[in-house]
Amino acid sequence: MRATRRRRSVATRFAVAGVAASAVLALSGTSAFGVTGAVGHGFSDPSNPTSVQVPETATVSGGSSATRIECGWAIPDNNPVGGFETSNSNTAAVNYTGPNATDTPPSTSGANAFIPGNGDAVTVATNAAGAPVTPCQLGFTGAPNPGSATQASGDSHLVAVLPNADDLPAERRIDLWSAVDDTQGVANIAKVYWDVYHPDGTLKVEVQGVQSTNCFGPNGTSATVDPMFQAAITSGQLAASAVNDTTNGMIVLCNEGVKQLWHNAFDVSKDQPNGAYKIVETAVDKNGNSTQLTYSIDIIPFFDLAIDFNNVNYGTISANQASIVAGDVNFLPPSDTRPSVTNRGNSGEQIGLIWSPMVGTKLGKCINNFDANLGTFGPGAVSPGLNPALLQHITGTATCPSTSAGANSPEVDFNPTGSQLLCPNDIAKLDLSIDPQLSNGAVPADAYTGTLTVVAKSSIQLHNGCPTDNGTLYVPNSGTRTA
Repeated sequence: MRATRRRRSVATRFAVAGVAASAVLALSGTSAFGVTGAVGHGFSDPSNPTSVQVPETATVSGGSSATRIECGWAIPDNNPVGGFETSNSNTAAVNYTGPNATDTPPSTSGANAFIPGNGDAVTVATNAAGAPVTPCQLGFTGAPNPGSATQASGDSHLVAVLPNADDLPAERRIDLWSAVDDTQGVANIAKVYWDVYHPDGTLKVEVQGVQSTNCFGPNGTSATVDPMFQAAITSGQLAASAVNDTTNGMIVLCNEGVKQLWHNAFDVSKDQPNGAYKIVETAVDKNGNSTQLTYSIDIIPFFDLAIDFNNVNYGTISANQASIVAGDVNFLPPSDTRPSVTNRGNSGEQIGLIWSPMVGTKLGKCINNFDANLGTFGPGAVSPGLNPALLQHITGTATCPSTSAGANSPEVDFNPTGSQLLCPNDIAKLDLSIDPQLSNGAVPADAYTGTLTVVAKSSIQLHNGCPTDNGTLYVPNSGTRTA
């Protein structure tokens, strides 16, 4: 490490083992006495201050030690409320890059106790060349522990994690783990930390590692009762022999004091992008030497439909006259009279509608023609209530019952892109209307009932789609879409 700084001082020299330093006296453009010419009384002249710049340099030698990251893995928390404890994914900031996770590890007991999970989807880890691989296996051939486990940098898809919809009851927590050693012994290991990056390469959070005092992992009592390790083995991140080999496995080498286990957790919010999150782990020893291991985990894309109304009441209407129930962009569940739709997931959501025929309770006549408008905010956060051009109009026709029971309308979908596409936390205005008329005359007076079905489906678009599906943070209701 080389450091250079400038300050007002005098020339100095010093030497420390492994450290070389020097300083050279340099004067400003005036004389050392602050005199601009051959004037001998410049000492007390306030208009001619004196300044001396002294460059200082130092080289810190790392010595002959070498730290090594044997393996790295990630364990999702299956405790739904576990994220309450960590809370390091505050997404209020538009460009979230912190705060850094504290150095307090997850609890092992109580309401927020970490429950190791195997992942939320079947994944196959791959190496940097794209070939399937078990990332951590026995077979290391160098110092300090020949025969112990090893993992190459660049492995992907180690585990897949599904955030909680609407971050309820809390954000999803992921515990990062590592086995580390050093050629001068584990007492020489000073620090382990992880930098976690969004899929677009921006920093999400830096996680400060804590050494585990239990070589079997939290709540582990033996090589067969070790929930954290079993989750890592089951998810395919660690070979069983890398953990349990009686000569070179992590547990035995940790218990012998030649290896350390480090870990700590971070949270993932459903407001953050889905995709591959790169994790760069760094281990530093007390001589200043460091090494890194890089791998990635997957945050699963998902959408989650929510509406703020539980019925649509067109009120008392006149025959042959359309009736409209206007929506808005204020999400006020559960029984708002102005319909709105939102997305509590981390990926694009396309909306569709299905209408049943509305049938009179007394005379059995039918209303079967329906209309709807849908739109969310446009570029610059312009409301669809202020710009009708952001709304798309669709129509649906159900089949009225006659000798048969009738039939619902076909599903009619709104556009899967642009201002009809619901990105995470977007609120869409939904206008609904009916057209009560018969082909041979007016619909008779009666009370009519039917059903509206709101359908949501995945819509992952490269162009005019949600930024979160392309690895980028998104400000809800901003109207931003990918180019």
